[in-house]
Amino acid sequence: MIASIESMCLPELYKDVAYIKSTYYDLTTSQVPHKTSSFMCYGPVVPEGYGCCYNPRENDILFRCSPFKSSTKADATQFANTLKETLCRMRNLCNV
Repeated sequence: MIASIESMCLPELYKDVAYIKSTYYDLTTSQVPHKTSSFMCYGPVVPEGYGCCYNPRENDILFRCSPFKSSTKADATQFANTLKETLCRMRNLCNV
């Protein structure tokens, strides 16, 4: 951003394929702990990605998952179902 504002050439680091791939986040998550059933929500940072905010509480965890509406690949319902199934499997493993 600074290079653009100052009409400077973009430093080579930011053009490097490894850098570009390392900053492309299909899934962006963040914890927003609060004792009430409130939650935060934010969108993904890439066109086909997801934003997933979660609020861990004493007896449950609230999640809010969101893709861009224009996304042709990301599906919030499928993501939420897979997340739920995975968490249930993890719980079952811990209860053995």
